[in-house]
Amino acid sequence: LRDSGQLHSRYSSLYDARKWGSAPGANTASLRVEAPGNFGGVALTGGFMRMSARNMEMLIRGLRAEGWQDFEIRNCSNGVRIEGTVPQRSEELDFSALPPLDRGALRERVIPGMLFHIGLTRDQVLGMVDARSYQALAAQLLFQWKRRPRTRLSFLKRMESSAEYLAGINQSPQRFASYMVEGSLNTFFILALKGLYMGGDERAGLAAANAVIDRYCMFLRDSVRAYAFLPDYVMGEHQRLARHRVGYGHPGSRPPRMRPMPRIAANPLWQDPQRKFTKVTSGEGGTPP
Repeated sequence: LRDSGQLHSRYSSLYDARKWGSAPGANTASLRVEAPGNFGGVALTGGFMRMSARNMEMLIRGLRAEGWQDFEIRNCSNGVRIEGTVPQRSEELDFSALPPLDRGALRERVIPGMLFHIGLTRDQVLGMVDARSYQALAAQLLFQWKRRPRTRLSFLKRMESSAEYLAGINQSPQRFASYMVEGSLNTFFILALKGLYMGGDERAGLAAANAVIDRYCMFLRDSVRAYAFLPDYVMGEHQRLARHRVGYGHPGSRPPRMRPMPRIAANPLWQDPQRKFTKVTSGEGGTPP
């Protein structure tokens, strides 16, 4: 239970002095949902926090289903209960029976044992990226929405056709191009589906869904231009390639300028003066040194 309602260190000027925590959409601190607590009783949580707990529950169930049985996960948080974990207060953890961590052996395991060199030339990478294949893929997806459906049922069938087309590309040598757009397509279609059935009025639903598809088409056209920069389209470099704009211009939509690359660590205002965490149990009392 977080009685103060604060999720971050009270020294964190990133969330306090600079008011990032009160920005629109920064609702991770809105703990208004009651859920079973890890140590009994009720804990307050929120949408994103509960989603994180559910993701961990799904991961644990997946590991069990794959045959991973010889492990135990301890939940030391003073928050919600997570199925598949054992509640454990962190001050009660005892690591004395464990052998000292051999950092040299760990490095040897990771660096020589788990890393390998991929010897590819730039021409080979360009061949795998294949910008022309992505351009053809985007053109086909755009063509499917050139004429808009007039009923909810035909709208659903149109989305289904797009998904089936991508599924076929996923089985071809051009699968890389399909993978680059598949997640975004699913996101747009989920939003369109929500708009399509937002009420009983079919016309209003179609108008809302088509507004999403309008932006989906803008995204596809933009993505062709951005895809052509591969394999040079990387963090930092993309600011120059995109002329320091977020996306490209469309009728009624001007791209805003990108913000400068963040350098949080270099700003003294964002340095936490409490660099060392000290645990104080209820029996010690007083103030941490």
